Amino acid sequence: MLPNHFIFLILSLVPFVLSQNSAQDHCNSLLTCDECISSPIFPCEWCGNRTYAELYYPACDTPTILQQRGCPEVDITAGDQSLSISGSSLGVSPTRVVATLRPKVRKTFEIRVSPPQPELYPVDLYMLFDNTASMRPYLKIVESMTVDLLRYMRSLSRTSRVGFGTFVEKETIPFHFNQNGELPFPGVSQAFQNVLSLTSNETLVNSSVSSIMTGTNDDQPENVLEGILQSLVCTEEIGWREVFKSYRMVVLMTDSEFHYALDGRLAGIVKPNNLMCSLEKGRYVNSGDQDYPSILQFLNIILTENVLPVIITDGDYRDLYEELFKIIGIENTIVILTGDHNELRTTVENIYVRASTSARPFILPENDVIQYELSVVDCGGGTHIEESKSCIEVPRNSSATYELEVWLNPDQACSMGHAHPHNLDVRFQGFGVVNVTLYSFCECPCSSVSEEDSLQCSSSGDLVCGICECADSYSGPNCECQVNASRTCIEPGSNIACSNKGICKCGACECNAGTFGEYCHCDDKLCPVYNGEVCGGVDKGTCSCSGVCVCTPGYEDGPQGQCSCLKLENPTAQLGCTDPENFLIGICNGFGSCQCGQCQCDVGDNLEDPDYEGQYCEICNVCTKSCALLRPCLSCLLSTGSKSCCSGMPGESIQLSTTNDTQLRLLQRDPAYRMCNLFDQSDCIWDYVIPYKFTGNEDNIDIIARRRTCDSPTWWPWLVLAFFIVAFTGVVIIIVIRLFVWFVERKEFKLFFDSTSKRKNLPFTNSPLYVPPFTEVDNPTYKKIVPKPLE
Repeated sequence: MLPNHFIFLILSLVPFVLSQNSAQDHCNSLLTCDECISSPIFPCEWCGNRTYAELYYPACDTPTILQQRGCPEVDITAGDQSLSISGSSLGVSPTRVVATLRPKVRKTFEIRVSPPQPELYPVDLYMLFDNTASMRPYLKIVESMTVDLLRYMRSLSRTSRVGFGTFVEKETIPFHFNQNGELPFPGVSQAFQNVLSLTSNETLVNSSVSSIMTGTNDDQPENVLEGILQSLVCTEEIGWREVFKSYRMVVLMTDSEFHYALDGRLAGIVKPNNLMCSLEKGRYVNSGDQDYPSILQFLNIILTENVLPVIITDGDYRDLYEELFKIIGIENTIVILTGDHNELRTTVENIYVRASTSARPFILPENDVIQYELSVVDCGGGTHIEESKSCIEVPRNSSATYELEVWLNPDQACSMGHAHPHNLDVRFQGFGVVNVTLYSFCECPCSSVSEEDSLQCSSSGDLVCGICECADSYSGPNCECQVNASRTCIEPGSNIACSNKGICKCGACECNAGTFGEYCHCDDKLCPVYNGEVCGGVDKGTCSCSGVCVCTPGYEDGPQGQCSCLKLENPTAQLGCTDPENFLIGICNGFGSCQCGQCQCDVGDNLEDPDYEGQYCEICNVCTKSCALLRPCLSCLLSTGSKSCCSGMPGESIQLSTTNDTQLRLLQRDPAYRMCNLFDQSDCIWDYVIPYKFTGNEDNIDIIARRRTCDSPTWWPWLVLAFFIVAFTGVVIIIVIRLFVWFVERKEFKLFFDSTSKRKNLPFTNSPLYVPPFTEVDNPTYKKIVPKPLE
């Protein structure tokens, strides 16, 4: 039985083998070089070598087959693909990718997004104020907040700047109405007014913002979109630095919703917004001539100008502005309008910090031809947002890594021509943009070069990319046949010659390898394969169109598969079932049947119905019991010669005879007998043979025996054994006694040691019976002489 891991390996290779066959069939069905290299299903390649095309038609095949068949490498058109990656900006690398691809072939490359250091990436912030009467209470707030924001941005980068502008509404009825027909503030545009271009002069900012006065309008929506658009497209007037040379922000403060495209028709304005700058001395002059921008136009300008919009608005319009900018992937930039300028300023600052360290991709494909898949590889220590594929709060000394996979839609890529570029922009708001341009490889270079009326095409066709493109009245690999002749190669009900699996040569199909039939409509893959060949090989059977093997004479279906079995009448089958040493006995020794040239042995479980095995069923698994049945009887009979030894045996009589070694060996080779052996009562070994199918129920049993050896009993091995047993026992007793003595002595020593330790801890005192050997007595008459001092 095969190991499980080996079976798993075989099963895992099955889809691969099937896909390889499918790929070859598909490539072979493509008859021109352009069709071959533009195939979106499998990577087909074209061999433009004329000799190869004559041998193997068509010349389109898988790369492996082309190499195996010897197509010169210089003649192979594989649809050369290229990938060019270049450029980098302060925050994104690369910025330019150009690739030439076959349809559906995918290319993958990495994009790295790195938050720049603030001192290298200054902020250009433009404050846009809704200058309506309802916003009058917020004039002081916007004045203080603008100055504070300038100070904060300059603390990050000294080249940061702030600008200021206002808007109200279009200066026409019904959006704005003035009974005198005059503007409320001469020289100031109600639609949009650039009050102060971008500057780092704090004093100028303070004075400009404090001088503005509010205007009026007659409807609720304001000119928000047009005001923001003019502040972005008027690059020189506002003073914007180049895109991606600074971090651009527009902070809008309003308490209203916005007008958008077609609202201008209420005032009779039908001309679409041209999205161009229309400022004269800071005043928007075309508000009455062109409509409001559409939402799509407005959002496209936001993306193109790479600006971060921050909207400070009333809570009633928060959802409106959130949904507006969510379309282009910009979120969390809406601030609720309050009267606390410190709170508003802090919120705007936090939005800047979060946005300037967050990579938010937004992809703008030019059309449906270019397909893509963007995935996050590593956020570089930031937080990964799966839904938007964003990396939030990436450390400024790190970078987020993305992987972009691009390919071309096979249904449309080739229809536009190989020279048509397909563009895709991957924008990371505030950081940069990656421009991706893909070209399709759908035409072979050799297709534009042909040899008209080539001799190799029988002067009846053009030689293009190594094959003949025949004139209308000719066909065949060399245009050697009339068109009418090729009709006999087309199967009834079809319009394809030779089923696209062969070559029609003047009315007859020459099928490709693996196909057969009059129209090459049959496939030998439908028939079973064993021993590595269809139907086991042509000597055993051939495949029919129905997928059934037709066996050759002498073969039939078997366990391995169709036509895998030799018939019994086949001499080869009989040889496989006959023991060459006992061929006269018959097939399978008479204990089985011959199937597919192999013995299928009888199966049983007792002496009357034995179980046989072996190549020729020569082994009887249960017949060894017959030796055991006779062994007690014969052992007694051979030792004593008394016939009463076998009185309890079944059968009427047992005939025992002895023979020499030569005769016994001859009987041993005879499959009708079985060899047995026994020990008699004198420990002599006897060999004897009994009938092979002996069961113990026979009336007369003939047994032939021979004494093999009868050695005298040997006593010295027993003496040696006894000596070793006695020696071993003595050693064990000595070890036990020694262990016992050691244990007793150890116990006594421990008691002695414990008593000694206790005495050491007692206080030291003299015995009450102790008498010192010395006695001290004082002399009462002794007077101590004290010397007098000298005078």
